[in-house]
Amino acid sequence: MKKYLMTGMAALAICAAFTSCSKGTDLYNAEIIQENAAAKAQKSYADAFIATFGQPAANQDWGFGSRSNTRTADPRGNMWADEGWNVPPVITDAQKDIVRRYFQQNTPIGYDDPEWTDFWIQQVYKGGSNTENGSQTTEQYRIGNGDMVTGGDHMDHLCSKAEDGTEDHVNDFNNSDNNDWEGRMLMVGSSTFSFGYINSNATAIHYDKAALVKWDVIAQWAVDNGLEESVEKSVLNDGWNRSYMGFDWEQALPDDCYSPIYDYSAGWSADLPGGFPILGYNTFEFEGETYRFLSANSNQYAYDENEPTFGGKQNYNDRPSDDVIRQLLSLGYLPYSDTLKDWIKLSTGSDGYYSDWIVTLTEAEIDDTPDPTKIRIIAEDLNARAEEGNTGDSDWDFNDVVFDVEFTGDNTATITLLAAGGTLPLIVGVQNPVNGQSYPANEVHSLFQVDTDYMVNTKAEAKGLKGGDVALKPTINVTITGVKAQNGKNIPIYVEKVYNGTTQWVELTAITGEPAAKIGVDPTFKWCNERVDIRKRYENFVTWVRTTNPTIWWNGVQ
Repeated sequence: MKKYLMTGMAALAICAAFTSCSKGTDLYNAEIIQENAAAKAQKSYADAFIATFGQPAANQDWGFGSRSNTRTADPRGNMWADEGWNVPPVITDAQKDIVRRYFQQNTPIGYDDPEWTDFWIQQVYKGGSNTENGSQTTEQYRIGNGDMVTGGDHMDHLCSKAEDGTEDHVNDFNNSDNNDWEGRMLMVGSSTFSFGYINSNATAIHYDKAALVKWDVIAQWAVDNGLEESVEKSVLNDGWNRSYMGFDWEQALPDDCYSPIYDYSAGWSADLPGGFPILGYNTFEFEGETYRFLSANSNQYAYDENEPTFGGKQNYNDRPSDDVIRQLLSLGYLPYSDTLKDWIKLSTGSDGYYSDWIVTLTEAEIDDTPDPTKIRIIAEDLNARAEEGNTGDSDWDFNDVVFDVEFTGDNTATITLLAAGGTLPLIVGVQNPVNGQSYPANEVHSLFQVDTDYMVNTKAEAKGLKGGDVALKPTINVTITGVKAQNGKNIPIYVEKVYNGTTQWVELTAITGEPAAKIGVDPTFKWCNERVDIRKRYENFVTWVRTTNPTIWWNGVQ
């Protein structure tokens, strides 16, 4: 017997049938389970379920898990629409042209956080690829060793950082080579508090070189400069309320620019810079702060030749005064001798124009966002065909009972019955019913005021079956320990089964990672008509069972 039968469905069913559960009955006794009709019914259903749909994913929670988003970069562009996201179109060439010109000719200051947790990022411009049309920057920079580099070539791994310091790398999103899903990426449960990039030329992350500008600001600039007729008619006014984010590339110096302290006792190695392991760096203290010395033999890699005074160098005959040292440090100079007579201005490469990498941010929204206080539950009543092993002709329509749940408190809910596609006695909202005892107040057919062999609101008559539409939508108020908003998993459903001559109430369960007889969906979900296989109506269902994706597996089906 499979583990899920022992720990989940069977254990619950046995407890319902044996009053000695609480007195130490061995639930794992093979003879008891073998003789228990409810356990056998559960096993038959579970085996048939796996034969029909496959083994459920280990984390499959059947729609009853928290509906809050988990923090992730979602690169699965082929599933975005299926999961219900409103997917923004790709930025047009006309939009890219105006945005690029704006950032190349203006120096916006500041970053106003739009405070989004779900958002789209799209590529707009790779710095260094087009500096025509009045650009005020070449987007090329001379670094400390004299080389000219294109800043955009060294801007990798876009990073999002939340206010608490949590960082998210935008999955494989680089300036140079990201073209996944036409340059788009979805971030879920992340943060727009601040953004940065990794400078691959110096393995450092910069979070202070981003500027975010709303589309209408750029559109107004385009109008003022004769590039567009009006803000209302601007190509940027596409209905997506985009913001555009530009980055200014900045060079950060590698550690080998600083004066090291070598561990000469460890022995020389040709594989190590300088031949010996480094214990730390030579430092000096000034006004409570610790600063490193630059290495005298590598200072050619550090100075900023564009600094007007002494080409980025300052040399003094004597140790300068504290006032001078304070000023030098504030300007980015560091000493390269312990006499503090010789100072060099560190090279940054920043030029104040945020066009070295441009992306667009757009808030991400889902169609028909689920109401966290409501859920619809659909269920399969362990149908007889499945028990007989005839999976090909089984009634996998999951409409044997359909009801909405509205949570009115932590432990209270109102159930509204919508359909009953089964012909077996079935009760909702009663925990551990006693075998042989009827519950007419909670038996769904009784609540619909029909006999148990009558199928309600499932188009049964079209199949030549006894049933029809019923306008009545009965309600049940329930109080159950453990029922929480966003999770109707603890709403009990029992079906009365006759198996091998034994009549018992068997619970329809939804245990994570195991075959389920009840499933939570959004209240907009349209349940299957009678004997319409759920696989045929909802083609993503089987994939969802096996992988948990797409989350909204019914999306797009009317």
